[in-house]
Amino acid sequence: MEESVLETIKGVYSSLSPGQKKVAAYMIDHREESALATASRLGRLAGVSETTVIRLSNVLGFRGFSHLQEAIREEFLMQKQSVREHSPAYDVFSDVAEKERHVFGQLLEQLDRGQLKQAVDALIAAEQVHIAGFGSSYAVGYWFYAALRMLRSRVSLSGPDGVAAEDIGDIRENSLLVLFSFPRYRKEGMLLAEEARSKGRWCSYLRTKRSPRLPDQQTSR
Repeated sequence: MEESVLETIKGVYSSLSPGQKKVAAYMIDHREESALATASRLGRLAGVSETTVIRLSNVLGFRGFSHLQEAIREEFLMQKQSVREHSPAYDVFSDVAEKERHVFGQLLEQLDRGQLKQAVDALIAAEQVHIAGFGSSYAVGYWFYAALRMLRSRVSLSGPDGVAAEDIGDIRENSLLVLFSFPRYRKEGMLLAEEARSKGRWCSYLRTKRSPRLPDQQTSR
């Protein structure tokens, strides 16, 4: 049977550096947080640098922190799902509804309402709105595109695979670029945002308080 990530951590724990031991101990005691946090946030929570988190990932045999985190996430979700499904009182509908309630509760706690108002005002004032989301964030971008088209005209959407020439060409004067991206931020999105900034267009960033800032993040016109 393949060894779990936590078993691997425990097996090499004694040979880790003091900083790596802090990260390892935190991951063992806080699996859910470790499955969701970025490397920099995990480092802050454990009291070490982001570099130490990445080095631990390599020591454990992973190519990087994202691969380690994916393995932890899969193990955590599989274990949690197994416990729930074998419970006599397990109710799929209630479980999904409870998860959604938890997500919206976190959203209310983390969202900067000042940023939200600024984003809404920009959506109303813009002559054209261009929406972009690449990789896993494309689904979010597509949903927002479909919903916004019911409220206003002149809304466009980038493809899921990368930045096309027409995407950049569509960012005209008085345009608004709405970029959806999850940490770590994809380079396609950063290139599109930088191009928009270089043209002096609005770039809208809406993030939770726990999300890391984008490189050179600013709202510009």
